[in-house]
Amino acid sequence: MPADIPEAARTGSTPGFLKFLLLLFGRGFGWALLGGFIGLSQGVATSSTRKMVNGVVGGVIGGAIGGSAHEIMAWLNVIGIMRFAPGMVRFIDFALTGGCIGLFIGFLEEVRKQAWLRRLVGRNEGKEYLLYKPATILGRSEFVDIPIYGDPDVAERHAAITVQGQRHFIEDLGSFYGTSVNGDKVTKEDLKDGDTIEVGKTRFLFRDKATASRFGSAPRSYDAGPRIPNSQHICPFCGAIKDASGNCECTVGATPAPSRTTIRQDVQHGPAPTGNVRLVGVSGPYAGQAFALKSGPTEIGREATKDIGLPLDNTVSRNHAQIAQEVTAWVICDMGSTNGTFVNGAKVQRQELSNGDIVQVGSTKFRFELNVES
Repeated sequence: MPADIPEAARTGSTPGFLKFLLLLFGRGFGWALLGGFIGLSQGVATSSTRKMVNGVVGGVIGGAIGGSAHEIMAWLNVIGIMRFAPGMVRFIDFALTGGCIGLFIGFLEEVRKQAWLRRLVGRNEGKEYLLYKPATILGRSEFVDIPIYGDPDVAERHAAITVQGQRHFIEDLGSFYGTSVNGDKVTKEDLKDGDTIEVGKTRFLFRDKATASRFGSAPRSYDAGPRIPNSQHICPFCGAIKDASGNCECTVGATPAPSRTTIRQDVQHGPAPTGNVRLVGVSGPYAGQAFALKSGPTEIGREATKDIGLPLDNTVSRNHAQIAQEVTAWVICDMGSTNGTFVNGAKVQRQELSNGDIVQVGSTKFRFELNVES
């Protein structure tokens, strides 16, 4: 045997396989109990029975693996295959046990989850929040179940999602800006898989295995707005304005349409704002400010050089949207922005505007006002 093995390990004969199995089972069982108590604590902290079950099962599995690994490494040390110091063996055991407990608890939560929210845009985009409790509170306070920080339109206790049987309901808790489901303001609403929830400027996608299997259909798209027919003056392929001959930027063999730079220069030297059509900020960094629209195309973006520059809103793209007057209506077009353009809560690519419509660009909401007296 190697000389650096402790004297206690070298005295007597090497333990037999049966004795090894008994020690393996005993230590694995003891550590499994310890892991179960560790996993149970997360469910107790949230008062969730489902989390308690997931924690206990995941903790037992992770603890059993860690305890068994400890006995295996100790036995390999005794027979001379490994030469780990006792402190290193304990370090590996504790690290493996903690990792396995967390891994299996997370695995069980993912497999056994029934309903959850997925954040769509903004900070923590894509993060999922499992709905375990009978009542889940959303708000700006750090004491709620799903805290929403950095959104000034969210109240401290904004909305609650409650469970009744296998159905989930969302209820507004008297917030100033209200709660919307699929673009409609609600007081209390039955939720179905694929519904879009808007709390302040923060949007979530509701997922529910029960209603998904009940209705047997794919989740509703959350980014599709109403389909509006393209104007005859706008190319449906490239989105550019057609010239007098009906040509645009993608016309083959025709005289090239003016470049975006030329159009931009024309806009800068075009007529001054008419003053009778404007966007008025109702929430966000530009609340209370009014922006008059030009008679020609009005460009909106984060750059201060835009017709409507919004440099204080970092969720606005550099070239975000454009508003222009067509023959019979004002139309807003999204210019390929990252976070999209919304009209009355629905994400749009192109949309005719009516007096009083709420237009959202980034985290700022505007009210479209038509025929305002100068």
